[in-house]
Amino acid sequence: MTQLTNKLDAFVKQTKESRTSGISKTKTIEEFKIIFKYLAFVACSAKAPIRQKMLDAALDLINKAGSAENIQRWCAWTPTQLSLMELAHQMSRVVLIGGNGTGKTLMLETYVLKTAKENPDDAVIFAIQQWNSSLRPLLQLQFEVRFEELQNVTVKTFVKLSDLDLDNCANTHICIDEINVGDVPLEDLQKIQAKSIWTVIRDPKSDNPEEDLKEKLPGWHIVNLTHPLRTSKNISEKVKESGGGGYYGLENKFNGSLDIVENMPLGPEPLVIPSSKGSYKERCQLVFNTVAKDKSAFIIIQYLDMSATAKEIEEAKQSTTANEELAQKTDEYSQNLLVGIEAVKACDRPKPPLIWLESFYDYVSDDKENIKAWMRGSKDFIGCDLITDPACVAGIEADVVIYLGKVIKYYKHCH
Repeated sequence: MTQLTNKLDAFVKQTKESRTSGISKTKTIEEFKIIFKYLAFVACSAKAPIRQKMLDAALDLINKAGSAENIQRWCAWTPTQLSLMELAHQMSRVVLIGGNGTGKTLMLETYVLKTAKENPDDAVIFAIQQWNSSLRPLLQLQFEVRFEELQNVTVKTFVKLSDLDLDNCANTHICIDEINVGDVPLEDLQKIQAKSIWTVIRDPKSDNPEEDLKEKLPGWHIVNLTHPLRTSKNISEKVKESGGGGYYGLENKFNGSLDIVENMPLGPEPLVIPSSKGSYKERCQLVFNTVAKDKSAFIIIQYLDMSATAKEIEEAKQSTTANEELAQKTDEYSQNLLVGIEAVKACDRPKPPLIWLESFYDYVSDDKENIKAWMRGSKDFIGCDLITDPACVAGIEADVVIYLGKVIKYYKHCH
C-alpha cells in the first residue's frame, strides 16, 4: 500500500509540473481526490497481493488517461460505447438510439470534445432540437460552459433544420441531440454535406426502427444503446415501465427496451408526498428537512397541473420576495408557478434559489451568466438551488430532484 501511495504521489507531482500556470493548485488536488475515490471504489476490500507488474500497468493506464476527468468519464462505459469512441475517427455518419439514461448525449459530448481537439481548424456544431422556439434548454447552457475553452465549437438550438444554416459546412462536424423525425425528415439529414454527422433519434416513427433507419440512411452506422448508465436501477425500472410516454422532449420510443441488469446500483426509491400532507410550502419543507437538507436541489415546477389552493395563491402574492409582475398575473399557470417559487423560498435555504424558465417567463428568470456560473461551481452560487420547469430540463442530470406537480402514472392524487 505504501508503494501504491508513493506512486500516486509521484503521479500527482508529475501532473502538477505538466500543467500550465493558468491551472490552479485546487484543480490538481480535486483531481487527486477523484482518482482516489475511483481507486477506492474498485479496489478489493480484503488484503490482496499486488505484483509490481500489475501496479505498473495500472499506473500506466492512469498516465495514459491523462486527467481524473478522463478516468471519471471512461471508467463506467459499456463495451459498445468504448468501441464506438475507439472507432469514432472511422465513422463519419452515426445515429444513436436508446432509452433515457443510456448515455446518448454523453456520446455526442465526448465526440465533440475529441473531434474539436483533434481538428482545431474544423468547425464543430453541437445542436439541440426543440419542438418550440420558446423553450430555453438548460442543456444548451451546460454545453456552452462545457465547450467554452474550445474556440471551434458552437452550441445552437433549432426547430427546423433550416434554422442551422448548413449550406456551407464541408469542413464542419455536426452533432445533433434528440432529433424529431417529424420536423427533421431523414432524407434532409442525408443531404447534409458535412465532414461528419452524429445524431440522436428518440422516435424514428417506425415499428422496426433499426432496419428502417438502415434503409433510409444508407452508409450510416446505427448504434443501439440499451444499458442505463446515467440513472439508478429504481429510476430506470420506472422509465422502462413508462414506455415511450412523456412530454417536453422526455418521451422516448426506446424506453421500453432498456436492459436493466441485476448488478446495477439500486438507488433510492422516489419519495412521493401526496397533497394530503399539507400545502406546497409544508411539503417542500419536509423534503428539505429529510433528503435534501445539506444538498443543493434541482426543483422542477410543473405549473400546468399543480393544484394550488386560493389561500396558497393569496399568501404567495403577499410574500415580500414575490416577483411583482408574476404576482399580478391572474391566469392559473402563473399563479401555480408563483406558489411553487414562494414555497421553495420560504424553506430557509442557505441561499436564495436561482430561477431559469421558458421564455414566456423570462422576466422571472435569472441572468443566463449566473446560471452558467452556477454550473461552473462558482463559489458565489455554491449552496443555491435551481428552480426550473419541464420545458427546460431534457438531458440534465442532478443528484437531488424535487418535482412539484401531478404524478399521473404511478401515484394517483399526488401533487
